[in-house]
Amino acid sequence: SPTAGDRIGSNKAGNQLPIHPSVSEVLNEFLSLKGANNPLESYLLNDMIQGLTSYFDKALGMMLLYEEERAEYKEYRAQHAGQRMSDAYGTPHLLRLLVKLPLLLNQAKMSSEG
Repeated sequence: SPTAGDRIGSNKAGNQLPIHPSVSEVLNEFLSLKGANNPLESYLLNDMIQGLTSYFDKALGMMLLYEEERAEYKEYRAQHAGQRMSDAYGTPHLLRLLVKLPLLLNQAKMSSEG
């Protein structure tokens, strides 16, 4: 049975893509508001945002969509080949990733140790 975290942003009617603000817009806004105190912090923040964006783009179709969202996703991808999905999907889907991220990172850590 789905938990509250599993059902973040559920919308049976579907979202109108692209969603604004998009995941990319939200993460870039965070980066601009957070600022950096030194070059190392700037590098680390940029790297974190790029990593989250890349992870989102790869994870969206595999684990962040509900069944009722999959047809819209496939259609949108077909019509917008080459577009990053982080430019089309918004905060509900980013929150789904953030909820699952600790478990995913732990699984990645365990698989790299084994």
